Amino acid sequence: MEEEVNKNSPLPTGTLDKIRSRKFLIMSLCILAALFLWFLRAIENNYTTSIERPIQINGVPQSFEVDDPKSLTVRLQIEGPGYVILRHNLRIPRPPLQIEFVEINPITPRDSNEWIESVSMERFLNSFRTQIADLSLQSLSPDTLQIKFIPKQ
Repeated sequence: MEEEVNKNSPLPTGTLDKIRSRKFLIMSLCILAALFLWFLRAIENNYTTSIERPIQINGVPQSFEVDDPKSLTVRLQIEGPGYVILRHNLRIPRPPLQIEFVEINPITPRDSNEWIESVSMERFLNSFRTQIADLSLQSLSPDTLQIKFIPKQ
């Protein structure tokens, strides 16, 4: 049937294929533009999601250090516009949430042994809210973080 159309067509052979490929290209570009505009509209909406952020402890006494600082992370339940959440997720490296050692209120041991401090993360909700001011912090987990301090070597 395709051959009959080509025989009856006043156009030279191959021209019909070029027209079809041009129509396909135009249709594809229109679909891509529509998807792009839909994406821009969709990220304006508010969303609730979880993000994971590292924690950095500042002001640790000079004779001690955190045993495994890379293991200190919290999962934040946040709400905000899609483009802000996307920006937070694409930011590499993710800036850590800051905690001051004196805010933990540890009783610094008088000897040089290691110790573990159980820190309630609920105390830092307001501090974390100011550090991610463009998003609304709903909750965080874990509720308590175990931080191991060891003597520097």
